Parts: sequence; C-alpha cells; structure tokens
Amino acid sequence: MNSYDFITALVPIILIIIGLGIIKKPAYYVIPISLIATVAIVIFYKNLGIVNTSLAMLEGALMGIWPIATVIIAAIFTYKMSKDQKDIETIKNILSNVSSDRRIIVLLVAWGFGNFLEGVAGYGTAVAIPVSILIAMGFEPFFACLICLIMNTSSTAYGSVGIPITSLAQATNLDVNIVSSEIAFQLILPTLTIPFVLVILTGGGIKGLKGVFLLTLLSGMSMAISQVFISKTLGPELPAILGSILSMTITIVYAKFFENKETTEQQSKNTISLSKGIIACSPYILIVTFIVLVSPLFNKIHEYLKTFQSTISIYPEANPLHFKWIISPGFLIILATIISYSIRGVPMLKQLKIFTLTLKKMALSSFIIICIVAISRLMTHSGMIRDLANGISIITGKFGPLFSPLIGAIGTFLTGSDTVSNVLFGPLQTQMAENIGANPYWLAAANTTGATGGKMISPQNITIATTTAGLIGQEGKLLSKTIIYALCYILVTGLLVYLV
Repeated sequence: MNSYDFITALVPIILIIIGLGIIKKPAYYVIPISLIATVAIVIFYKNLGIVNTSLAMLEGALMGIWPIATVIIAAIFTYKMSKDQKDIETIKNILSNVSSDRRIIVLLVAWGFGNFLEGVAGYGTAVAIPVSILIAMGFEPFFACLICLIMNTSSTAYGSVGIPITSLAQATNLDVNIVSSEIAFQLILPTLTIPFVLVILTGGGIKGLKGVFLLTLLSGMSMAISQVFISKTLGPELPAILGSILSMTITIVYAKFFENKETTEQQSKNTISLSKGIIACSPYILIVTFIVLVSPLFNKIHEYLKTFQSTISIYPEANPLHFKWIISPGFLIILATIISYSIRGVPMLKQLKIFTLTLKKMALSSFIIICIVAISRLMTHSGMIRDLANGISIITGKFGPLFSPLIGAIGTFLTGSDTVSNVLFGPLQTQMAENIGANPYWLAAANTTGATGGKMISPQNITIATTTAGLIGQEGKLLSKTIIYALCYILVTGLLVYLV
C-alpha cells in the first residue's frame, strides 16, 4: 500500500466530518456529495469499473432498505399509532408514576430499555424507540437524541443476540467465549461510566448525581457484571439482555422504595389501572415477545423461521445477501403493531393511512441511509477500508494496540454496524497482533470495543435518531455534540488496550 491509497481512502470520511461536523450542513446534502466523491475515486483511481461500481451501490441500496430503513419505519409507525390512540400519554403517566425524576427516567428508558432493545433486536431499534418515548415524556427532541446515541455504545458489542461477537470469532477463527470475555473486560470502564454521563447531562452537571449516585452506579454495575460473567460462561448472546433486565429491575425497585422524594418533582397524580396500562403497552410488549421468540434463544423456532429468506448474489465473488423476511426486526415490529391495534378494533384502513404517512415522512431519511450504506459497500469492495486500516497499522507500528479501538471505530463510523466492522477489521487486528507479538484475542476484542464507541458518531445511527425526533437537517449539530464523547471513549479504551 502506498501513501496515496491511504490519503484517498480518507476523502469520504473527511467530507462527512467537515460537512456534518464543521460546516454543519444537513445530511441530505453532505452524504450524497460524499457518495459522488466515493464513486469518482473507485472508478478513476481504484479502477473498479462502472459495472462493479453500480453493483456495489445496488448492494448498498438493498442493505439500506432491508433491514435498516425498515426498522426505523416500523418503529416510527408504532409510535404514531400509539400517539393516535393516546397510548403514548398512558405510557408517559406510567413512567411518571415510577418516578417524576428525569434522571431516573433516563436510566430506565434510555439505559435500561434501550440496552434491552439492543440486545434482542439491534438495527436502530435501541435508538428509535427510546427516543420516541423520551420525547413523549417531555424531553427536548435534540437532547433525547443525544442521550440515546451516547447510551447506544457498550451494549452494541452484544447487540442482536451477540451477532457482532460471533461474527468476529468466525472471521478470525478465535474461540467465541474467550473473545467475548476479553471484550467484556475491556468494556467494564465504559459501561460503568456511561450511566454517570447520562445522569450528569440530564441533571445539568455533577450536581445532577445528588440523590441518585448509588442508583447510577448500580445501573452500570448490573450491565458490566452481566457482561463479564455471562459472556465467559454462556457466550455473547445473553449479556445485554439479562444485564438490561437487571438494570431496569434495580431502577424500578429503587424508585419505589429508596428514592429520596426531596430530590424529585411532584409525583404524577394520574393513577393508571393495570388493564389500561397493559393495553397501552401491548404493542411494545408484543414487539419484545416476538423478537425474543424468534431469536436464537429459542433455537428451533429461530431455525425454522430463518428458512423463510431470499439469498441474492449481487457483487461478484462477494458474500450473497440474505433477506430474512420473518425474523427481521422491522417486519416483527410492524406485525406486532398491526395485531395489537387490530385486536383493539382500530380499522385496517386507518392503520394503512398512518403507515403511508410514515413512509412519506421517511422518504428523505431512507435515501440518506441508502447513500451511507452505498458508500460503505463501495469502500469495502474497492479496498478503501482495508487501505485505511493498513495505513493506520503501518503508521502506528509498535503502538498499534493504542490505535486498535480507533480502527474498529472507523469501521462503525463508515458502516453503522459493529458486525461489519468486526468482519472487515477483525482479521487485520489479529494479523497486527501476530506481527508485534501481542495477544490476538486482546486486539480482536479491541476492534469491537472501538466499534462500540464509533456507533455514537455513525451518520447512519445519527440519521435514525434525527428522523425519529423529526429533526432532519440537524445531523451535523448532533455529530458535533456526540463526537466529543466518542473521542474520549476511543481514547480511554485505546489507553486501556495498550497499557493492560
């Protein structure tokens, strides 16, 4: 690899960072421009050819639509149906009756429920659904996006029932339980720290920890301990799910029995009956039930429903795309929503009308997501992502472990996926470990650790947040906020990987 390859591979990233983070232009301007630049590079510099370039973009478009854009459309459809039927107000009152303290609500909805959604589904649900609930609870939309993006980090390593880690193990030929355990160890500090960041932001500074310090600590510990012990004994499938359930349980119990009422606002006087609460929450209950039932936790159901898929080979010599129709989170969310409201007597015509309005609202955001994934596929097939990773490893030399998380973060920044970052850069990390005599498990784990930090600045994830919140065009403003936390996250984990 020559220096020109590395510099050229940086161009799409630099354009996105400058456009979104510095000039603060909307994503619907910046991302297409970056895509055009990427197309020019792969055709004229990388000699990919017009046909292969077109196929890579087609592959990106299909991947962007299914399952990514589908999940966001589904989540927003559920939210709009809940809003139309006044269910969202009932949910708001239920949460207010748990606690009227905004800090506790953030720990329950964003940290607890968000991590649960990441563990069972992933694909943007952990951002889209909590953002919509927080906004319904009265949180300012931009702040709700910021909170959920910062939250959606450490648990993404174990997202979608552990797919990122199992994919890493397959790509690197490493033992999945060992690499899962190494990742859990590296993520202890970030997992303990993030709840404190969320509470400090919500409470307006360090003073925000007053009265909830213990709860904040327990929220982080419940996730960290689950990741360490469950990943080592059972593997990567359950840490995020069980840890988040424990975290939500602790938060509810604390709010009911140990909360210092002097630190909270006046409790809601709206008493919600059990039956009304269950009815209002039924779409979300059904969503979680469906997602868990079709997950690998119920292997026989999962394996049967997985057969309902289409396999399409698009790019020459690349892995084919697998469209899993029934077990896709987007399909399950839509199905659960339709069943829930149909049972309650909401006419299908009305549901169809709301779904159509959702599609219209999502058109521009779906286009942005398609462009982002197309950039990712172009850079992957042309070798530009490999050029980036190789350039970093050559420049850093013996200090490679310090920058290992950065490589993983770049992968997630470009692709929006921990899984893709692991598949792309996992083998590079193990090769680098062999070159410098380091532990291959430790550096492979570092890729995932860095990938979780890159999640909060991924244009794809940011677009999911802004679309859900109705803030299309403010992606640059949001990136300029999250990038500070992401850089600190990546720096700290890099030092941990290098020094330990």
